[in-house]
Amino acid sequence: MKTIKNFIITAIVILLLISQNPSFAQNAEVLTGPNAQKTGELIAKSNEHKVANEFQPAIEAYEEVCRLMPENKNLKQNLMSLYADYASFQSNGGNTEQAIETYEKLLAFENPPATAYIDYAKLLSAQNRNDEALTQLEKALQSGSISKNAEVKVKIDMGVIYVKKGMKDDALTILEPIAEECANAEASHIVGSIYYNMGNFEKAIKYFTASIRFSKDGPRTAQSEKILEKIKKESKTETNFESQPLQHFYIQFEGNKQNEVKINNINKALEDAYSSVGGYFNYLPEIQIPVVLYSDDQFKGLRGASQSETGHFDGKIRLPLEIVKAGESAIRRIIFHEYTHVVITMLSEGKAPLWLNEGFAQITLADQTDESKETRIKNFAVAGAAFDMTEIDKAFSDKSASAIAIRLKAYDQSYSFTKFLVEKYGIEKIMEMMTLLKSGKRINDILSSNLETDYGRLEDEWQQSISQTAK
Repeated sequence: MKTIKNFIITAIVILLLISQNPSFAQNAEVLTGPNAQKTGELIAKSNEHKVANEFQPAIEAYEEVCRLMPENKNLKQNLMSLYADYASFQSNGGNTEQAIETYEKLLAFENPPATAYIDYAKLLSAQNRNDEALTQLEKALQSGSISKNAEVKVKIDMGVIYVKKGMKDDALTILEPIAEECANAEASHIVGSIYYNMGNFEKAIKYFTASIRFSKDGPRTAQSEKILEKIKKESKTETNFESQPLQHFYIQFEGNKQNEVKINNINKALEDAYSSVGGYFNYLPEIQIPVVLYSDDQFKGLRGASQSETGHFDGKIRLPLEIVKAGESAIRRIIFHEYTHVVITMLSEGKAPLWLNEGFAQITLADQTDESKETRIKNFAVAGAAFDMTEIDKAFSDKSASAIAIRLKAYDQSYSFTKFLVEKYGIEKIMEMMTLLKSGKRINDILSSNLETDYGRLEDEWQQSISQTAK
């Protein structure tokens, strides 16, 4: 009679768990034996905690379950899933170090799932711990529990890390076979990007065209189409450009302009920016950054650039030769600005708001106070004529000559507001924002959860700080 009672209680618990947590149904089973009732109660308790995002007590309860039934493999699988959910919850909440600790505990289990290595690798890669991430991806491939589709995705992730590490040949070795043999849009897009940055337009066009064909109106289609259109336009100008590798960069330019391209001056400014900006953000990219030099007419023709634009970064640093002729000071100023865009783009994967990007591009160059800039900022801030920070990015979009004053004001305000944030919270806190932006979090949510504020309050505090210094 007691056994029947235990069976009924456990069956009810199992059905309740399935209704509350459908994923549990995959490993649901009727538990029997002297510990069945106690085990069922603990599983129910663990599930209640998990639903409330109380992962630590949920794990403790389930660990007791596994101690009561040590031979039950399904229960051990459920415990590992619980650890994985906890690590994901911590990571999504910005608690990176805690998430790393949880993944380490998960991977200490016997035969952890391949997905655990993969998810841990993504977290490590987001922290620029690329060698460690590669190790985890290799373990996923060796786990013996990985599907063919998952294997392809892991190899693509490895290729992406090779690109981040500047290992172009390794990336091509692993990704080109996937692009061609698996008709994979993602791999084709990345391979196309590698060849594009190398200045190999023929192969870039080949792989971006393949990416569009394989994607079939998928997530990569619009991106590949946009880049392909850009490449076809640039190739008309740059097909015969020469490339010269430097330490952390490589320069592309017309061969007949070699006498005008003062490589030593440009290289010195680039390396100064690499070390100085890298030191400020504590980030030194391993990848070589392409720098393309154009005649003034070529630059304006390709960019549709206004008279005021002296440089641009869109994956490549693009500079008109006119700046080379303008002297070392001008070269340094423009290269520092554009290289800061490189770093911010890499740290946030291009997801930082434009005002933050442009603000930092001016801060890293500010060797001394620009009195005229500070005066302009005080004047429009004290007059209540500042941009709304939620709208300021739009002010950069108008490239016409008539909008120069608007863009200048947007640059000034971006600089001042970014500087205010760094002084208020410290660069480490702002770097945490970059990581969260990279993970896909919106800036409004980051301000709320990470800085416990919002745009409105920050704007008020910023304007008050300027008003006080204006007195």
